[in-house]
Amino acid sequence: MSTLLPRSRRWHLQGAAIALALVAGLVIHGVASAASLRISPVRIFLTPADSVASMVVANPGDTPVFVQTQAVSWRQVDGESQYVDTDRVTVSPPIFEIPPRREQVVRLAVRGGPAPTQEETYRVYLSEVFLDGGRTSTGVRVGLRLGVPVFVAPDGAAARVEYEYRAGCGGARIVASNAGQAHTRLRRIEVIGHPNGAPVGEVSRPTYLLAGSSISWPLASSGESPPRSVALTAVDDVGTHNHVLEARSMPGGCG
Repeated sequence: MSTLLPRSRRWHLQGAAIALALVAGLVIHGVASAASLRISPVRIFLTPADSVASMVVANPGDTPVFVQTQAVSWRQVDGESQYVDTDRVTVSPPIFEIPPRREQVVRLAVRGGPAPTQEETYRVYLSEVFLDGGRTSTGVRVGLRLGVPVFVAPDGAAARVEYEYRAGCGGARIVASNAGQAHTRLRRIEVIGHPNGAPVGEVSRPTYLLAGSSISWPLASSGESPPRSVALTAVDDVGTHNHVLEARSMPGGCG
């Protein structure tokens, strides 16, 4: 599990717990660019009534690119992202070739079904495929792989994030839980002691928090007892939120 380090030692959270749209070099700036592919948009938002979207996949290079697609459902369990193949989202075309300096429009659609009461989350992966002429048993090798988040939310769905500060047994952690019906993206979390203002920790890399999910970050240990309360500032897709949190006991005792 990753650790929240003091602000003076800013640490960029890594690992599968970051449900980011940062996959294989994917950078969120409205256009994803990595190796020989560029994708726009990098996040797709749908509703049951508006269940079709498209994205543009561009090949800025000098050689043709073969691309294969895959749709997976996405959920978070104990802060970790889990993916399972799904036929709820269809992608067309499923495999295609893009000539040099050309583009391909890819269409996505969500199959009909019961109206969701909570946001459904998926990723569509686009993988660059190389025809190796027998270098592998299948003659196919997969290179660059980019994942595009797809969100299907009911009307009026919104995130509702609650924070806890847990301390005891020589350690402490921050827990973020999303009790709402839609995801949010936590852009930055800063924790300082209260009321002394001493830096405690910071997360400075964007983190997806899906509906009904929780993520926690252990605080770095300085060898001293954790403060009894902290002030937390969180920046997400909606804005900036400030909280003063009293320490709660760690669950499960000291073991």
